[in-house]
Amino acid sequence: MHPIKQALIITSTTILATTLLGNIYASLKLKQMRAEAYRPTDRYSLGKRYESNVNVIETTKFGDLCALSGTQKQEQCIFSEGPRTALFQTDRRGWKTSEKLEKADFVIAGDSFLGALGGDSNKDQLGQQLYRLTGKRFYEAAHPGDPGDYLLRIHELYQERPLSQKYLLLIFEGNDLAIKGNSFPISIQPHPSDERPWLAATRHTLDRWIAQLKSPPLLKLLAIYLESYRIQINRITHVKADASLILEINNKQHAFGINNGLTSIDKNLSLPLSIHPNHLGYLKTKIKCIIFVPTKYSVYLSSQPLKERHPILVKDFQKLNAAGIATLDLTPALRQKASIKTQNPLWWRDDTHWNKYGIKTAADAIVSDKQCLR
Repeated sequence: MHPIKQALIITSTTILATTLLGNIYASLKLKQMRAEAYRPTDRYSLGKRYESNVNVIETTKFGDLCALSGTQKQEQCIFSEGPRTALFQTDRRGWKTSEKLEKADFVIAGDSFLGALGGDSNKDQLGQQLYRLTGKRFYEAAHPGDPGDYLLRIHELYQERPLSQKYLLLIFEGNDLAIKGNSFPISIQPHPSDERPWLAATRHTLDRWIAQLKSPPLLKLLAIYLESYRIQINRITHVKADASLILEINNKQHAFGINNGLTSIDKNLSLPLSIHPNHLGYLKTKIKCIIFVPTKYSVYLSSQPLKERHPILVKDFQKLNAAGIATLDLTPALRQKASIKTQNPLWWRDDTHWNKYGIKTAADAIVSDKQCLR
């Protein structure tokens, strides 16, 4: 056999064997990571969305601030609020929601705050709280991500079932803001909706299946590692490691993320370019309101108004308002509620995420606003 041909056969065999062994290892590693996950969101996430049609009672062992401090067991975290058991439910599209898109009056797109991933049940999420206050139905496209991801979700849902000017975005101060020069717009082109909803739903389901076939275990594992690395290098906090500041509030220890604290006072931060009116494309006429969620640090440990914390962000909000998109800063409402000593804490003590009391306060503020749900 010719030496070159022989070398090609050996090389191809080696690549195939390595790929096979790599996928076997990745499959076992993913299974192990799921079993060891301290919260259900990590057990059911497929990267950009969750597994479809999950409907289980799950336990969050402890908060993310415990995890960031290196906790492996609850008793190792001195500020742990303990395990919490709650309903974890997704729909066929892989979003954490209890509402059907076909019955929705509004759609909210957002990250872990929308999904109440501190340990609350689906029934305590923002959409369900708003439903109880207004009687309107809110579909939640909830999964950890960034503003570009939220826009892509709205684009996908609009293709399947258009809802004219009834889309809301939930933006978190802790990790959704950016330095203008370091962010990039995304390109979203309008797509004519299918007149037969069942056909559009079938097409989207097939697209997801094909995408999963293109993502073997090895690629999924690499994607998790790369996403973790991306989060670390993109932090706007100038610290090498996550840490917690522990303070006593109402005779109980509360932890605050050091990174969130630094982000909360960074005057260089604003909305990423993807949410600038000039870059929203056709979605500019579809998005009704952008709701800003402050960090726990901004609510409990700061008295600065938004215009002092993030002056560039305030100017961006003014541009959105001029383009017909309402904006709502939840900081004043959450601060006012948190100042009441008899009030239940609005955040989990061991987590960067709000709890059902904080979500209820936010829902009240949204309903009271004259523009957001006009």
